[in-house]
Amino acid sequence: MKTKDDIYKILKFFAFISIAILPFISATQIIGMETFLDSYEKPEYYIIINNKENYTIIQKSTHPEFYIENEDTIYYYQANGEISYNKIYEISAIGPIKKYYTLDDKNPIFEQQIIGKIIKKLEENPLNFISIKTWEISIHNLNLRALISD
Repeated sequence: MKTKDDIYKILKFFAFISIAILPFISATQIIGMETFLDSYEKPEYYIIINNKENYTIIQKSTHPEFYIENEDTIYYYQANGEISYNKIYEISAIGPIKKYYTLDDKNPIFEQQIIGKIIKKLEENPLNFISIKTWEISIHNLNLRALISD
């Protein structure tokens, strides 16, 4: 028979588990389940940038399944070497050479200039901070591949 202490310990355990998984549930809601799971398989292809106003999650252009479509926002090097980001409104290709056009930049952007595409932009608030930091630490510091593989 369970005593009050046993029931209290069980409730504390479930409360701890609930609080511990909250950032992960929030992260899956923020970035999407597919990106969340992919980031554990291929953490080296995701960057999180914090510029004091918001968080920007970027998928690097070196990702094996990287593709750009119209309306995607990309991070890229401008002709003068500065980093910028803009939304793509047109893609043209002649043979293997693709050119991307944005509304703000008159010059086309070539694939070699692209750093990656923006997956999500989030405002900085306590819940986003905890969720994003927990997600970032877990994908880069937990070796889930070693736990899953034989």
